[in-house]
Amino acid sequence: MSSHREKAIRGVSWSFIDNIGNKFLQFLVGIVMARLLSPHEYGVLGMVTVFVTFSHIFLDSGFSQSLVVRQDCKQEEFSTIFFFNLAMGVTLYGIFFVSAPLIASFFEVSEIVGLVRVYGIVLIINALSLVQRIQFAKLIDFKTQAFITLTSTVLSSALGLYLAWTGHGIWSLVIRMVVESAINTVLYWIFGNFRLLWVFDVKAFREMFAFGYKMLLSGLIDRGYDELYKVVIGKFFRIEDLGFYQRASQFSEIPSAGFTSIVQRVSAPLLAQMPQEKLKYAYSRLIKIITLVVFALMAGMAACAESLVAVLLGPKWAEVVPFLQLLCLATILYPLHALNLEIIWVRGFSGLFLRLEIIKKLIALPVILAGIFFGIHAMLWGMVGASVVAYFVNSFYSGKFVDYPVSEQLRDLAPNILVVSTMAGLVWLIGLAPFGAQLLLLLQVAGGVTVVVGLSELFKLEAYLEMKSILLTKMRARGTTP
Repeated sequence: MSSHREKAIRGVSWSFIDNIGNKFLQFLVGIVMARLLSPHEYGVLGMVTVFVTFSHIFLDSGFSQSLVVRQDCKQEEFSTIFFFNLAMGVTLYGIFFVSAPLIASFFEVSEIVGLVRVYGIVLIINALSLVQRIQFAKLIDFKTQAFITLTSTVLSSALGLYLAWTGHGIWSLVIRMVVESAINTVLYWIFGNFRLLWVFDVKAFREMFAFGYKMLLSGLIDRGYDELYKVVIGKFFRIEDLGFYQRASQFSEIPSAGFTSIVQRVSAPLLAQMPQEKLKYAYSRLIKIITLVVFALMAGMAACAESLVAVLLGPKWAEVVPFLQLLCLATILYPLHALNLEIIWVRGFSGLFLRLEIIKKLIALPVILAGIFFGIHAMLWGMVGASVVAYFVNSFYSGKFVDYPVSEQLRDLAPNILVVSTMAGLVWLIGLAPFGAQLLLLLQVAGGVTVVVGLSELFKLEAYLEMKSILLTKMRARGTTP
């Protein structure tokens, strides 16, 4: 097995445990808390987090990507970025502390003043550990990160559940997130290898900023566009509608962004170091595997959304079903967006990355206006269309760098799409049966898994066989197979 493949498999394995393990725990905790809390409280949470979440882009300012693609980083360079991150975190928190009443006035919800001021502290807390996260990523050490992430999630979730159970409402959500960030940061300092030097290398800062500022602007455009949906919903519609959107978004992000980030955390440093002639082969295998997994999960979730919501969240969340179905369709192409863009920035073309973000958001801006004038569902359908357009824009340019045009990508993905479409149709048909929600969900999940595995075996689907080979290799290495 090649060194690149060994690193990738080992990294993905621990990245999977770190990312999906954490998201699964958060998912379970979210289900319990959703039963204890109301859509209204989740809507208020969306108002509290929208601007702080957007500000995290300023916190990093593109330096993470700069350090990932930069070879042989020195401690002086890490220390330089640490001081910048910390200064930015303190500045941003000060801005939020002062502007909290303005945010409350904008949404016309006075209770969020104190919530914003408390939740905003995560900007300073997270600034203290950004460098350590980058170092672990460059080393492809996700085993330690998995321990840190899962530990902080378990401890903070236990506190959040206790607070929700004892009637603290939305404060249970906010305090849980702040405590999770604090535990994360403390553990990164304990287990990381970062040696803080009291230096600020102006020359290195300028070099990294020359690359990073374009990534910063790209991130601001991309994240700003995503968060703008929440702003529009919170301003022009019911608070409960924002709660439904927030909850549906959390469900849909687990398979789409979750699985994609697992792969990206490993693939980014490897692709950055990989010779040009090997890029196409590695990249084509990458998208075949990740799309089979994500497409199946997203299409399956959309098909069984009604029974899934009924079983996990209960009747008070019934209105979330169409939100979830449309968001699954809107984000099903997320891995293709992310991986096509990754090819561009890991090869150092941050300027093109920025231009693409501007073009795509200008094309998709009418989607926001559709939401204001025609309703939330029209906006969600617009997100689906914008996602399709964005894929063609991204893949057109990335295909040039690896000689992998859109037509060839689609041809390679056609078997995955056929298998997943067949599965989703069957799962939807099962959902029409006159059974209880619990039995329906069980039958839908079992039927979906059976169809995907069965058809993949029957047609010798390349992505499936690759994943099966990796799994069997790992099992043999551990002595679990003869």
